[in-house]
Amino acid sequence: MRRNYPDFAFFPPSIGPLGETSVGIWRGTICPVGPEALSLVELLDDLDHDSPVVVALGGGLLHFDACSRQHCVHDWMDRLVKPFPTFDLEVHYAGGREHPRCFIRKPTIPLTKRLHFWADGSVCPFLASGGAWSWDRHTVSEFVDHIVIWLAKWTIWDQTQHWPGRQHTGSPTYHLANIRPSEQCWCRSGRKYHKCHMQADRRVVAASVLGRPIT
Repeated sequence: MRRNYPDFAFFPPSIGPLGETSVGIWRGTICPVGPEALSLVELLDDLDHDSPVVVALGGGLLHFDACSRQHCVHDWMDRLVKPFPTFDLEVHYAGGREHPRCFIRKPTIPLTKRLHFWADGSVCPFLASGGAWSWDRHTVSEFVDHIVIWLAKWTIWDQTQHWPGRQHTGSPTYHLANIRPSEQCWCRSGRKYHKCHMQADRRVVAASVLGRPIT
């Protein structure tokens, strides 16, 4: 984290008066699409197609030099009038199996603009079952890489009303159809789906079909 995001400061966990332990917190500022992104159209098009991009030192996105795709200009690009905003972030991580959580502290995001956010106000950068992040294979820095891409996509959506790339929904029906029992649960617990929310999702779907609660 110190190497890839040197502007972030780390605040270690502390022990409260009742013996409770807080999580470690990284605080810092990121500009996901900086002025140094000379190939802006190519970069935006890659985000729209979920193609590989480069996360530079400090968090700015750059076009992947080895990209061989034929890029195109989209109508929504004309509505992106402020492509270089900065965000003050807090990344919380307890050091275990559960995923880190990222909160945007500045600018304040109103509830009406919280697309792909969790109920606690943290960012939802990917569906956990896809294996984008796992506590035994990835670092907090690699988690923040996904946040940078999410920030760029949210910026595009905020100004153009177009979300680039794929989107996932959060319904039990969607989870059951798209998450394998052995994959990580959607809830970010780091546990396998069949050991976490799969049975609860099945009960919700069954109740919606039968029209009554399933215990």
